[in-house]
Amino acid sequence: SVSAADAPLGSSGPGVGGVRTSQALVPAGQAGGADEGEGFLTLSYANTLVRIGSIHAKLSDHDVALSHYESALRVQRMHLGRDHVAVARTLSDMGRILRRRSIAFDAAGGDGGA
Repeated sequence: SVSAADAPLGSSGPGVGGVRTSQALVPAGQAGGADEGEGFLTLSYANTLVRIGSIHAKLSDHDVALSHYESALRVQRMHLGRDHVAVARTLSDMGRILRRRSIAFDAAGGDGGA
């Protein structure tokens, strides 16, 4: 049986399109590319990365937040494809971070492209 924590984001079922999730995890730095360990990344892991990214975003630690969001996005796309609401939500979160970083840059005296 698959726990609710291992269910795909936004659902209560055990998998998407017949794909079951695994409980094995790998470090965030290994979340990209076509590594052999990539098959062990779960949507639960991606959800955790998004939450960690959100915490760093609230602390205005933009680069670390973006790194976690990017890792989560790779896992989400691997399991859900490019057109899933969870993928869109992560992209939106990343956009918000980039906007905040731009505003902080402008406030610090950066030219902001002007």
